Amino acid sequence: MKETTKKAKIILCVLLALFIAASATAVTMGVLYGKKAESAESYKTRVDRMYETAYYEAVDNMTDAERKLGKATALSKPTLQQEFLYDIWRQCNVAVTCLSRMAEEGEQAEAVINFLNKTGDYCYYLSRKAEADPIDERERNNLLKFKRIMSELNVSLAKAGEKTITDKGVDASVLSDMSAVGEAIKNSSDVDYPELIYDGPFSDGLKKRDAVFLKDKEEISEEKASENLKSHFKDAENVKMIGDNTSSIPAYVYSFNAFGAEGTAQISKAGGYLVEYSSYEKAVDPEYTVEECEESAKKFLREIGYEDMECVWTYNSDSIVYLNFAYSLRGVICYPDLIKVKVSAQTGRIVGMEAMNYMYNHKERTLATEKAQIVFSDKIAVEKTRECIIPTEWGTEIQCVEAKGECEGETYYVYYDVETGEETEVFVVADDLLS
Repeated sequence: MKETTKKAKIILCVLLALFIAASATAVTMGVLYGKKAESAESYKTRVDRMYETAYYEAVDNMTDAERKLGKATALSKPTLQQEFLYDIWRQCNVAVTCLSRMAEEGEQAEAVINFLNKTGDYCYYLSRKAEADPIDERERNNLLKFKRIMSELNVSLAKAGEKTITDKGVDASVLSDMSAVGEAIKNSSDVDYPELIYDGPFSDGLKKRDAVFLKDKEEISEEKASENLKSHFKDAENVKMIGDNTSSIPAYVYSFNAFGAEGTAQISKAGGYLVEYSSYEKAVDPEYTVEECEESAKKFLREIGYEDMECVWTYNSDSIVYLNFAYSLRGVICYPDLIKVKVSAQTGRIVGMEAMNYMYNHKERTLATEKAQIVFSDKIAVEKTRECIIPTEWGTEIQCVEAKGECEGETYYVYYDVETGEETEVFVVADDLLS
């Protein structure tokens, strides 16, 4: 009997110990789960607030742009017209930046953003042109058409916002209810504006959404992506993964601090390449030339794995230098494989980079061996030529000779098919500060 009692006590002690251990484990798991849930909720709140800020900033700028489109058409003298047109260009750029932050994958969002880009750049083109050549009736009618579409956009954006605004902010799906307007913009063919270069030749690249360059690249872990980021930005501190980009280029999204400024970066899951980087640095007292900024950008691209890149376009805006780099295949510029870089002319540091066109389009190519005799247009005083590969609207590529020249005081880029000698594309430069 005593032996049985002793065994019973032992069993009770074991059961009690197991119960205590299970309770402790449950408490620990509860705490960990609570922290994880709290962290996820905190991240979601942060993202919602980011969408909210972007949404209201876009609404403010687009509403003001609509008003100024009307004012510009009501005036007959160029002085005040120029001021309004320049403001519209600036506000469209701000709206594009804001909507891009919250745009979901889809044609309607792309159509809206493309419309704002073209509206802004057309207004900038007119503001420069108006100095010597006042706005004519055709251009005035174009502005009225832009105003009509902008008005529809603003009404649609407001209605979509009402559906998605909550006490926690604005959801990214705010653009999903704008499909009708986006479709109307995409199908609108009655706006008559010239083919302009405002962000470098072929800066949009091919419009397909398969990242050819990343095909068959091995997928990396989040830890490896973090290591890659730190190797690209050796001064990076407080590196934190803040989300996943699940678009056509899946990527890990990070925030970090560098030189006292906060930045964000995306590292592709396939191959571990830097896809995009953005930070803010105010440049007040420039100490670096455009050429020196170009060298810094080229060195940066080479160090992070983008070899044989040649600068094809530069733009200095308030001492922030914007540069477009294209892949050079044995001296032939491949415009579809474009990478954009921003450099501070005050510090010489990289403050922005985007390589999505490169990801979509970079591949092995075969160059033409038989070439036609190119006869350049006698209407243009050709200053410079070079061979290149350009994208077409049909999703293909053509090897061309690019001829840059002047005609009637404006700069043009004309592209001739190397195999046929035929003119295939022409652009007019909208901003004489671009080179």
